[in-house]
Amino acid sequence: MGMQPRSGRIRGRLRLVTAGGEQRRTHNSVLAGGAGLVARLFAGQPATPIDGVGVGFGTDPLPPDGAALRPGAADPANLTGPIGPADFTVTTTGDVVRVSITATFTPTVELDGVTEAGLSAGDVLYNHVLFDPVTLPAGKAVSFFWDIDFPFDH
Repeated sequence: MGMQPRSGRIRGRLRLVTAGGEQRRTHNSVLAGGAGLVARLFAGQPATPIDGVGVGFGTDPLPPDGAALRPGAADPANLTGPIGPADFTVTTTGDVVRVSITATFTPTVELDGVTEAGLSAGDVLYNHVLFDPVTLPAGKAVSFFWDIDFPFDH
């Protein structure tokens, strides 16, 4: 008797909290670049770890092969911030390995109408989320709380 295949997929959720207390909650989509990153890690091939968070102004989902957030009229250099190893926690509960990422991003200019975010590994965009517009004031930190679940079978 064979094992039944599990229908679980990698699932991610984001909670964004602005300095003023506004919150956005949403689910994410893993992009082809993110899937390739996981596959390269699995195969023992060189891969850059997740090392950045970015924001943008897109209002529709990126295609599966999407490679960048939409900067709108903003300078793309003002739309990203670093993530380091201390920002990650890995836990196992039930049938899920959860990677929790707590990161802050402090814009150097006001960003009005931000509607998307994503995690990156170097130049590779791992995932994408959309949310209702939010203003991120210059010099005020925004917090990203990301949970990414990797389900497994028993």
